[in-house]
Amino acid sequence: MKKSVCFLFGMVLLVVVACSGDQVKRVSNVPYETVVGGLYTRMPGEMYCAGDYLVWTDPFSTEGFLHVVDRHTGCELAAWGRIGGGPEEFNTPSVSYTRSPYIQVYDLNKPLCATLQVERCATDSVNLIARWSQVDLQGYLSCLQLENDLMLAFSPEGMRPFALIEDGKKKDESSEFPVEGVANGFEAFQGKVAYNASRGRLLYSLYTFPYMALYNYQDRQLDLLHQTGGKEGYTVKNGQLLTDADARRGFQDVALTKDYVVGLQRDEAVEGKVPANVQGRDPKALPHSLFVYDDNLKLVVVLNLDVPIVRLCGDGDTNELYAVVVNPEYSIVKINLESKVSL
Repeated sequence: MKKSVCFLFGMVLLVVVACSGDQVKRVSNVPYETVVGGLYTRMPGEMYCAGDYLVWTDPFSTEGFLHVVDRHTGCELAAWGRIGGGPEEFNTPSVSYTRSPYIQVYDLNKPLCATLQVERCATDSVNLIARWSQVDLQGYLSCLQLENDLMLAFSPEGMRPFALIEDGKKKDESSEFPVEGVANGFEAFQGKVAYNASRGRLLYSLYTFPYMALYNYQDRQLDLLHQTGGKEGYTVKNGQLLTDADARRGFQDVALTKDYVVGLQRDEAVEGKVPANVQGRDPKALPHSLFVYDDNLKLVVVLNLDVPIVRLCGDGDTNELYAVVVNPEYSIVKINLESKVSL
């Protein structure tokens, strides 16, 4: 598939507004490059930047739910993975990419794991070499492979959000939730966990209310660097965390690049509130804006793509960001944050 470049014509509009006491720049009509012009799916799932490849999943596909795309040419090179009850089939697959050249596929409801290695065969094809093992991750919502023998699993309803699993057995629990004394953690503390293996940075962002925590992973230890939010947008009553009806929600997706933390959220100052008549997966409800933070979780710029955005992933070695947008069908696009932040 040929790579096409989509530039939104017209003068880029810069609007400077006050945000948390600082002057934060907003950039509208941000140009982007289309990498893949059409994804055949009812709704794209997870997406990762894996070296020379982009990996995205189709949660509604029973055959070939994991797709590997050449990020430089936009060509799909392979589709892999089956949903089912067989010995090498997944019930509820969770995909992660943390260390080159491996892609991990876990089943969250039975002890099954596939470690995939991408082997380039020709210009337009790859082999996915699978090594199968048994890892029991029931009770967790996602998992990252930090070392050959060490995984980090996330659960919103445990005593702590993260568990370190060594050689298939839980070794330790790590970090804290933003609110104590909450009994409905499964609903309250669900969120996105993103990891940059090149810098050892791990990000935890909540969906229900604004909260982000940035960690450093080194020497098999996870240490909190910065956190933001977590003070407003909810009340706790009888052990139940209840989100305020008119409060701002957390990011719908987040990504890490070399120097930036990026969150996907509707910027009501530019986009307005969600229309009252929106139902289901209506693109009118999807955000258009990317909130870009530095490594200290300080907001530096808000980028508006002027198209609905569904998913994000970043390249940990550069400041290239990839997004799934609706334009008018699902497409994967690339944004160079280096040039956008310096505008």
